[in-house]
Amino acid sequence: MIACFKKNTATLLLLFLLVSSLQCLAAPAKLSSFKLGSNALAQKNYATAVKHFKVAVAEDPNSCACRLGLGKSLCKMAGTMAKGSAPQLQTYKQGALQLRKAIRVGQGSDNAMEANALLLTLPKNLVAPKLGADTAMIALANGISGRERGSEGARPKVLEFYATWCEPCKQLQQVIDKAKGTYGDKVEFISYNVDDPQTEKIVEDYEVSPIPTVIFLNPANEVVSYSIGYSGATAIEQGMKKILPN
Repeated sequence: MIACFKKNTATLLLLFLLVSSLQCLAAPAKLSSFKLGSNALAQKNYATAVKHFKVAVAEDPNSCACRLGLGKSLCKMAGTMAKGSAPQLQTYKQGALQLRKAIRVGQGSDNAMEANALLLTLPKNLVAPKLGADTAMIALANGISGRERGSEGARPKVLEFYATWCEPCKQLQQVIDKAKGTYGDKVEFISYNVDDPQTEKIVEDYEVSPIPTVIFLNPANEVVSYSIGYSGATAIEQGMKKILPN
């Protein structure tokens, strides 16, 4: 009797386990927000991709892949909007912001490199750093000293934003080194590694997007010119002309 009961119990347990296994196999696995976003992006359903990637970023703000996916989706969606319209510009700006954050959290990963490469393909006006007289306050807030208009003493400055993994940055280094040799007594050169946590504030304040980015400050610490990417010595020479007296 007891043996029969044990046998029946064991049989029922096996049946329960079998049914549970079949139910698990039959039920489709729930896709993650990242996967849903990736699928929508591949299908060119950009609005849906943006929706899913926003959830993915909220779930994991430090995921370079999620930031990259959201940035790509936003830029793709912007490309479908009326050219030059305010919504298109705003969407591009949102995409560039996410790509910039992907570079920050990715720190040289393949996804970070892809984010930087994508930023370098965007129109310069969409990824340009801040310009104008108001930028003197950014320099002051980040400990960069300057002078008031008409006073003497402070030198113009060249701010270089780079990363050790960035190939265009390595190419630009030779140009920067040559410029230092030529203008070192007239211009102050300052370099910022965007992967250094201590540079996060100044990168965000100036809205530096792709790297390399070079910002040219006049003696009053106002941004008067900039260079994005690597295009030889020409861009650096042009920037120098704008911060040095004739």
